[in-house]
Amino acid sequence: MPVFKKNLPFTVDCKNTTIFVKTGPDSTPRSVINGSVYLFPESNLDTPKFEVSLIQRIKLKTVNAMQTVHAHVSENKFASQILVPLDSKKCKKTTHKLRNNSNFCTGKYNFDLWVPDNLEPSVLSASFDIVYYIKICLKYKIKNKWFSYYKNISHNIPLTFHTLPGFLKIEQLDINLDLPFNNCLYKDKNIAVFLQLPSKYFTNNHTQNKAATLIIHNYFTDQDMLFDCKSLTLELVQELFFSSHTHNGYKQNILLFKKKYLLEGCSKDTIVTEARSLPGLNNPGYKHIREYTGIDLPYINKDCHTTVSMYNLTASHYIKANAYLEAKGTKTCKIISAKLDVFFITAYAQSFLYSLPVYSKISRRSLVY
Repeated sequence: MPVFKKNLPFTVDCKNTTIFVKTGPDSTPRSVINGSVYLFPESNLDTPKFEVSLIQRIKLKTVNAMQTVHAHVSENKFASQILVPLDSKKCKKTTHKLRNNSNFCTGKYNFDLWVPDNLEPSVLSASFDIVYYIKICLKYKIKNKWFSYYKNISHNIPLTFHTLPGFLKIEQLDINLDLPFNNCLYKDKNIAVFLQLPSKYFTNNHTQNKAATLIIHNYFTDQDMLFDCKSLTLELVQELFFSSHTHNGYKQNILLFKKKYLLEGCSKDTIVTEARSLPGLNNPGYKHIREYTGIDLPYINKDCHTTVSMYNLTASHYIKANAYLEAKGTKTCKIISAKLDVFFITAYAQSFLYSLPVYSKISRRSLVY
């Protein structure tokens, strides 16, 4: 929709304000920002000129000993285009003369800005902000009896940048990331504890609710020594780190979810006979397996970012698991804590990826000669 602002002699219609950029060695720009600028007929400006630019604004925040917040702001221009429309009164003249005259006519003027890859996503945090906007600057000439000068009028249109994950495989998510995988939380000669996650990546897509499974392998001959999990606490943490040439770096941890599960008496027990003893375990020839299924992972309602590792910005994610185990017969307790690295992809990036064509489907439609 066109953007109207009071006292502006023009309006702007930006077709796409949500931009997806890809990380990786391929530096070929894949995204473009296009739109139009409308100059009002009644403006009557002398030799006006439009410049449309893509601007990145970085705001770094520091707190001194007096708890005063200081902001350091810098801007980068990544793309720019000068709009040179034709003068309606001189349309029959050659293009060369029109460019020399550099006059504008009222009407609609289009712009196309290629977005370079490997740009950081839009971030609003307590430590630093990264924002993007399109800046439209109108420069026109003012004349009087004694001298003439140029005046500038500018208008900004905010943009939202989403970074596609670097763990892509041919523009699609690697199928191995969507398979269940086991994480060893703890292991000694008598017990091994695993947390099975439904996939190696998480998302804030509310249509995909997933569940985890806690598995305990007991290698005790004494039934009183079999451990039971009384409670399990899971936390999903997002860690943002931004490095700057003038500062050491800015780090912020954001808790995306935290939930405690009471699991006592909720296990499914099975006994598996081992063909031979496992090395390093006090294995009596069988293992007692306790599984705690249906550990529903909560929805993520907070603003988050896709897992990326870039030159200036790193967004990493990990699961922090804390389990409390107890052997009922001996009242022996074990407190287990582990950190598991995972991937995260936002719902925006996920829907964008799923909207891309799959190469296998394209090849089936191709003509064979």
